[in-house]
Amino acid sequence: MIQRIQSIYLFLAAAFCIGAILTPLPYALNNGVELFMHYETKLLALPAITAAIALFSLINIFLFKNRKLQANICRFNMLLTLVLTGVAVYYVVANGVDNDLPSYSAGFPLLIFLANWLALRGIKFDDKLVSSADRLR
Repeated sequence: MIQRIQSIYLFLAAAFCIGAILTPLPYALNNGVELFMHYETKLLALPAITAAIALFSLINIFLFKNRKLQANICRFNMLLTLVLTGVAVYYVVANGVDNDLPSYSAGFPLLIFLANWLALRGIKFDDKLVSSADRLR
């Protein structure tokens, strides 16, 4: 059902994705001006991956009847979050950004990953609860 704890975690993951799109990129300064991923055409992969994670998280909220598919989508979102982090690090290394201090948006991929991991734990807990109730019948 929608009131399960994993629904809250999946919604938080989607909210963190939207926050990641709307905040400046970590380490990405262009002559003292912060870069945003939704303004840069050469960074099209970053908002696309982030939007896909948000979309999958929102769709995953309503898949509560199929816990196995819900868990697989959570795992896929976690993989996409790692890909997002890798692409962002590649962008920073390829452009030779020499800023030492990241912006606060550097924590968004970690928060997205953590929210998906907590949602996966909630899904597994529900699965164990249902399987234990099936044994009692």
